[in-house]
Amino acid sequence: MDFTCFKEPLGENDCDFENYLQPLCTWINVGTNDSIYWVWNMGPPDTVSPGPSSDHTYGATGHYLYVEALWEYPPDSIPLSQGPVQATQCFRFWYYMFGEKPPVLSANVRLVSSENSSPIFIRSGSQGDVWHPAVVDLEVETEQYYVEIRAQWNESSQGIVAVDDLRLHTSLCERYPNDPEAIHDFELDGSEFSGVSGLDIDWDLIETGNKPDHTLGTMKGVAMICLIIKILFFKIYCLHIVICRVLSHS
Repeated sequence: MDFTCFKEPLGENDCDFENYLQPLCTWINVGTNDSIYWVWNMGPPDTVSPGPSSDHTYGATGHYLYVEALWEYPPDSIPLSQGPVQATQCFRFWYYMFGEKPPVLSANVRLVSSENSSPIFIRSGSQGDVWHPAVVDLEVETEQYYVEIRAQWNESSQGIVAVDDLRLHTSLCERYPNDPEAIHDFELDGSEFSGVSGLDIDWDLIETGNKPDHTLGTMKGVAMICLIIKILFFKIYCLHIVICRVLSHS
């Protein structure tokens, strides 16, 4: 399966933001008169903060939605909503978060009978000048519910959050070997990798210090380092002890 762009027709609840007559498809840009709305855009946004140079699916000719937060904006949040839907759903989308302190991005579930939403996916901080995939299972069996993508910011926020290629299908999400969600950046406790025991090498998580990591492009990234040096040093140290003992008895 190719996750780069949609090769199959969009489903009832999907959206790639390429329909000029209905850019948001069946998703709703929720907000009041004082709210900041999700902006439909193609190419680099005309914003203070740097944003994506292209959309995720079609590159320079494709469209996406974004929200920019500036430090002078009052604290607020703006949802992009779909529904109501029912039963278990697989929710896939691509997101972009870049800037000094971009809005917090969350995917939420809100029951029809409630005004409050529950987050099922949250990202905060700069995630680098790249698009990232998200795959979330929505397991709500009690009643119908709305699915929301929300950007939330406070008075110190400065940056952009963008979304593209929203897909919402009934059933649990399927994982494939070439699914980009299987690519691990080690930002979440090692991304569930585990080392193989009994080998002469080991791996450990480290912060990248004063150099930006590959994924986030910031000094807050995490990487894996192979601890061969530690093991080699230990073996050399042991060999040194053995040689010294041999020489002392000769």
